[in-house]
Amino acid sequence: MRYFVGDCETTGLGGPPAVMACEIALIEVDLDLNVLGEWETLINPGIPIEPKAAELHGITNEMVTAPGVPTIEEALAEILGEEQRAPLTMVAHNAKFDRRFFGPHLNIVNELCTLELARKHMPHAPNHRLGTLREHCNLQVQQEHAAMGDIMIVLDLLRHLVPLTGRSFAQLVGGAAKASMLYIMPFGKHKGTPIAELDVDYRNWLLQQDISPDLRYTLDTLAKAFV
Repeated sequence: MRYFVGDCETTGLGGPPAVMACEIALIEVDLDLNVLGEWETLINPGIPIEPKAAELHGITNEMVTAPGVPTIEEALAEILGEEQRAPLTMVAHNAKFDRRFFGPHLNIVNELCTLELARKHMPHAPNHRLGTLREHCNLQVQQEHAAMGDIMIVLDLLRHLVPLTGRSFAQLVGGAAKASMLYIMPFGKHKGTPIAELDVDYRNWLLQQDISPDLRYTLDTLAKAFV
């Protein structure tokens, strides 16, 4: 199994095919979170970059359509070679988002989301945006809204989070597919409130949303307890 921290900058908000990656970065790590290799490249997305996205990350249509800029499939084939379809674990901040872009081209059998880890183990952070967590945890300053800068923050954040969980990186990866109980609401208007004290109607509403496996497991467990 290989382990990669990944991030992509995109042509806009949303996911494929309406929105595509225009820059990717990967850092390969071992189970001790030592860096084994790192790669970054602009990506030709095949569609225009929306003006607001270009303003955020500074990547223009002229940059990604220049000669030699690869598609995401070409870039990942160059980076991983014959191992492109080998099983791997992807670490990302908001892993569901990045998986939409990497997933069609890689054999991602497991993912670890630093956003969900931070929500679970640092519930009282001001918020769980990557830049806020960098400041909150006093991590090294990097170039934000650039794929390589963002994943360097993600890697530093992961190294900060692992001791807080009381588990090793290997154990976190192994348990990523297993939901666990939460006790404090990690986001939203009730952030910081004990989940068991939330109004039943609000808990039922949350169950209709796209929420993390941990939060869904917690709400389902509470619902069964009050039947």
